[in-house]
Amino acid sequence: MTILNVRDVSKCYRLGRVPVPAVRNVSFSIADASFSVLTGPSGSGKTSLLNLIGCLDRPDSGSIEIAGTQVGKLAEKALTTFRRQHLGFVFQNFNLLAALTVAENIAYPLQLAKQGAAARKERVAFLLDAVGLNGKDGRRPHELSGGERQRVAIARALAARPRLVLADEPTASLDRATGAQIVALMRRLQREHGVSFLFASHDTSLIAGADTVINLRDGALQARAAGIDQLVEA
Repeated sequence: MTILNVRDVSKCYRLGRVPVPAVRNVSFSIADASFSVLTGPSGSGKTSLLNLIGCLDRPDSGSIEIAGTQVGKLAEKALTTFRRQHLGFVFQNFNLLAALTVAENIAYPLQLAKQGAAARKERVAFLLDAVGLNGKDGRRPHELSGGERQRVAIARALAARPRLVLADEPTASLDRATGAQIVALMRRLQREHGVSFLFASHDTSLIAGADTVINLRDGALQARAAGIDQLVEA
């Protein structure tokens, strides 16, 4: 069963009058409950493609199906609701709300979903334990290390029980040892919770541990693998 189907997706931006193709006729699928990586050099289209999959932008052509829904056919309000219910996001620079505590940051998606206070508290406690941050629920982001802030971001991404978590260079702001810990944490959570993770990354530890590798260059698909040892030229 697949969680994501990308079919002939293209996106072109403009720099003044100059067209800048960011994604060119990309097609691939990833399985449900999988750990997959988008890789390629800087400027290859990884972040642009993640933004399209994350319903933060719309493709010029092609289709994106997530959890059986053709997201390109949704109106803006329905798209916002779909994104909140089915997708989680982890960013390179964490994007935590500085004025909120750890617990409040994790609970924020649940507040947007209008979940009750008791259910929010129970879910936050579960996620704090899952990411190893028990006892730090009252701290604010500036009181945490980089690795701890990324753990909060991962917990927040999982708060609303999404089917697919998208992560843009989630270890790039961390030292190698901390990055390896974060990779191991995300892999464990993916297995335990049955959620799919899709990363854009240059991190070799992420790439080596992936179920599927999607290689981009100049916005086009170059290679794909069901396992790093089976990389096949497209």
